[in-house]
Order: sequence, then structure tokens, then C-alpha cells
Amino acid sequence: MSRRFTIIAFSVFAVGCSTAGSYEGQFVMQMGATLPAEMKILAKAEPAASDLTCMAFEAPLNPDGTFTLNGLCKDTTYRITLSEGNLLMEGLDTLTGGTPSEGVVTTNLWPGPLGDGVAMLNKDGTLKRLSTYTAVQTAKMLDDGPTIIYPQHRPNGQVTIEEGQHLVIHGKKAIERMNFSPIIADTNDREFDGFTLTPHVYVGVKFTDDGVETVAASMNTEKVTDLTAGDGHQVRYISHDAFDSGHYALYGEGDRKMYVITFGPQPEQAAASNQ
Repeated sequence: MSRRFTIIAFSVFAVGCSTAGSYEGQFVMQMGATLPAEMKILAKAEPAASDLTCMAFEAPLNPDGTFTLNGLCKDTTYRITLSEGNLLMEGLDTLTGGTPSEGVVTTNLWPGPLGDGVAMLNKDGTLKRLSTYTAVQTAKMLDDGPTIIYPQHRPNGQVTIEEGQHLVIHGKKAIERMNFSPIIADTNDREFDGFTLTPHVYVGVKFTDDGVETVAASMNTEKVTDLTAGDGHQVRYISHDAFDSGHYALYGEGDRKMYVITFGPQPEQAAASNQ
């Protein structure tokens, strides 16, 4: 599911003066997020207005998300921002002062971290930035076989996306370059070029009597919400049930470290200690 968001859409109410207007709206919080106390909405003329009285305006947000911006000058374009930098507004990122009223417009407000990276969105709408878990290791199979990728440490279920939670990937580059692969446990010793690895886990492959079989991660796109900001910033929300239950590696080509994410109920292998 893809959504386009930028900043905000407002209702407009004309006032008696022909050069100014009042703009009223209401935020609707998404994914369990709550409005921070004392947050303000800001409107700044862009380009800068020659009339200093038209330059910038601000208004507080009421506990129910309502607000009113008074005095915005006619035919002046304003860029809208919030005093908090970790919330994303779905709608227009600019508005024009003095626009005739079209009634109150509600605007969805999403929890969204800035910059590139990975985070976990909790049920209460709070975000926790995640760090990579372990090193990306490679091993060459004997007899000119394929190169195998595996995590240095076994998954321990430290980052588990449970019911009601979301994994959040933020930033266009992070979304485009990082991919999910299942982490599959193997119960046998494996011979590689130069060493033997005791029973371990492997990324995107499983061993069979005939050799090595590639296994891809299957993501249910109906459980994924993509947002794109007016400035191009992108955020992807991945529900707890977007994948089959299990451990997954998340990393990009050339990365030295990977995220290890567990979706759904933790498999039995998750209790194994790191090796």
C-alpha cells in the first residue's frame, strides 16, 4: 500500500480584510502516535514576503489536534512545518494565504524518524532506532560451489516485531538498497574452502542432498505502507505479519553488518545461544 504525504491540508475561512485569511484544521494521529505537549504549527512565507507582517506565523495545537492560523496574507505561499521533527504530515507542504474557505480539513499525522535507518514502531506510536546486530560473513563452498552468506552470531530474538508493532525503514536509499532474506538453521557440520563450520544458520539458503537451494523472503505487500514526503523523504512501515514467522537478515550489497529481525512468534532456534 503506497501513500503520498507531504505536510498538511487546511480548511480556510476568509476574513473581512481582503489581504488576509484564517486557516483552520485538525490532525488525526496514526499508528498509535500521540501529539507531543506544547507542539506548534509553523507557517513561513516562501519566498520571503516583502511585507514583514506576512513573513511568518505560528499557532499551538490543542489536545484534540485542532489549530487555527490567523492573518495569512493573500497570494502569499507559506511552507508548513511542525516544531517537532519526528512526525510526518500527510497532505500539502504549502498553502496560499487568503484562499476561500472549503471547510475544515483533517490531516493524518504519522510517526516518522528523519534520516536513513531502521527503527521499531511500538503499539503506543513511539519509535526505537535499531542498530545492526552482527557481522556479514561469507564462505566459499568446496569444488567451486557457490559463496554462502551467514551471520556471525545466531539470532537471539532481541528485535522481535510482535503483534501491533511495525518495522520502519526510513530514507529512500535505505529502502531501495536493503533487502530481506530468511535466516535458515542447519543441523550439520559444513565443509567450506579452508574451514569447517559447526551447525549454524545461513542467509537465504538451505542445504539439501543435491547441494544448496536458494530461499527467498516473501513479503505480503498488503501489510506494508509506503509514504513519500514533499521533500522526497520516504518511510516504509512493515507490519508484524508481513512475513511468515521467523528470523530475517536485512542488509544491502557490500554491507559488513546486518540487522537481524524476528517477525511473529519466535522459532525454537531463537533460544539458542550465540556461537
